[in-house]
Amino acid sequence: MLVTAACVHAPARAASDDVPHLPLAASPQVLPVGGPDDGPRLAGQDVAAVPGDSYTATAWVRADTPAVVTMALGEGSGGRTLARYRIGAGWSRLGITRVAVGAHLSVTVRADRGAALRVDGPTVRHRRLDWSDGFDAPTLDRSVWAVLDHSTYGDGNGELACLMDRPENVQVTGGRLVLTARRERPALSCTPGDTRFPGGRSYSSGFVETRGRRSWTYGRFAVRAQTPTRQGVSRGLWPAFWLRPDDGGLGELDVFEAVGGGPGAATQSRRVRQSLHYDYLGTHPIETSTYDLPDGAPSDGLHDYVVEWDAARIDWYVDGALVFSRDPATTPWLAQAFGRPMFLRLNLAVGDPWNGAPDRATRLPARYEIDAVQVHGQPVP
Repeated sequence: MLVTAACVHAPARAASDDVPHLPLAASPQVLPVGGPDDGPRLAGQDVAAVPGDSYTATAWVRADTPAVVTMALGEGSGGRTLARYRIGAGWSRLGITRVAVGAHLSVTVRADRGAALRVDGPTVRHRRLDWSDGFDAPTLDRSVWAVLDHSTYGDGNGELACLMDRPENVQVTGGRLVLTARRERPALSCTPGDTRFPGGRSYSSGFVETRGRRSWTYGRFAVRAQTPTRQGVSRGLWPAFWLRPDDGGLGELDVFEAVGGGPGAATQSRRVRQSLHYDYLGTHPIETSTYDLPDGAPSDGLHDYVVEWDAARIDWYVDGALVFSRDPATTPWLAQAFGRPMFLRLNLAVGDPWNGAPDRATRLPARYEIDAVQVHGQPVP
């Protein structure tokens, strides 16, 4: 994973890399730059690990000349996760995250082509697994997940689908939760008084959430998923994983969103978004970032999307690499909007504010496949 940590666009894969389980990628993302942090330091490069728990290493790094820096979390035969960043002479905060498979992790930071590095850290944060759903049961766990049914939720975004609780739209199969968007012929009658589409809706889809069942204040929230946003055939499709507060008030935390595109939308099909919303009234602008996967796309297989939400910082990761970060210095309203319990949402919207409705090229039915959802708690002291 190659992430730009300064205002420089970086090339992708280096020939010497050998990481079969994760793609290397480049990103236009500019990560926060500043001085060294003052958190606890890792003694050496080895970490005793608990299988199933998550470990995140961050470090402030600078090079004597512009360089590509590799940060890795490895565990021998258990594989490794790595992120590659292009950095300049200023301090850059780099990060990498992984769920442990075995009982030992090693952290390394190195520069390609012999550049001299100054590294402050790394700091390693350990979080215990609090809850997970690998969708291995034959049906959806209704004690955790509520399914919207005959719902027009999303009309405020211009969405078009009737959200249904039926196997055609929400199903657990093959160890995955599958949310399916479909064309409806004839049109599907959704709710009484549906003034937008009184004759019925031409699309249906799926939406699940943990509201009223499970919620958390702070932690690490992760999904492993494959989206239906393939290049040229996915205009109007909008899968997402996001959090909202139990009280329905301030704050929306988008772990990731992907937006489909029609013919010619090559970049769009490789892009995911990370966002924070204060409210829906425009009191503060939405804070958002985009991340492109140049060596792959969200639709080509399973990818890992993670947010680590803590009181003083929110960090986003894609396939292990830190891609976006917010704190009170960048976002003064962070504590006001993100300091109370939030629940999880997974949905596949049809119709979006960027591209509008599906077109003739959009391939439906379209499946948003979720392999696993995990929640790890606050960092272990």
